[in-house]
Amino acid sequence: DNDWTVSTDITTQGPIDWSIDKQTNAYSALIGVEGSIVDVFGGEFEYDNRRIVLHKQLGRDTPTVLDYGRAGRGTNQRVY
Repeated sequence: DNDWTVSTDITTQGPIDWSIDKQTNAYSALIGVEGSIVDVFGGEFEYDNRRIVLHKQLGRDTPTVLDYGRAGRGTNQRVY
């Protein structure tokens, strides 16, 4: 069974011109080099056994502030 599912929620169109025989491995085609899918379209990949999803953003932004203690003896985290 060699079925793969590939999907995205990115609707941006962009120029991409690469040949699979020019890529050293699958990672570089997806993320690793100039002209890769993430380089052209942005986003973050989610991988599964037979599924690849390119998200605009994976997870969420949280306004977290880290306050460092006096003389580096500890840390306090303040979450808003």
